[in-house]
Amino acid sequence: MTSLSDDLERLRRNAKGVRFADLERVILRAGFALDRARGSHRVYVRAGQILTVVKPHGRHTTCHPRDVRDVIRFLEGEA
Repeated sequence: MTSLSDDLERLRRNAKGVRFADLERVILRAGFALDRARGSHRVYVRAGQILTVVKPHGRHTTCHPRDVRDVIRFLEGEA
């Protein structure tokens, strides 16, 4: 099993080819819990912090690189 830092490094190396399940695994491993989902938007919360991620839909199979970079910045800002 990989650590959170290993997962973040993998996301950092390839922000364009990240599937939602991989991104969600990192978010959940960081201690967030899914609060609500409406359409393609997923809202995760942890101790008053809110993180919103858009799940790819339609013909898209990977998350938008901007969303991946935002999650990385958010999680690295805490360390």
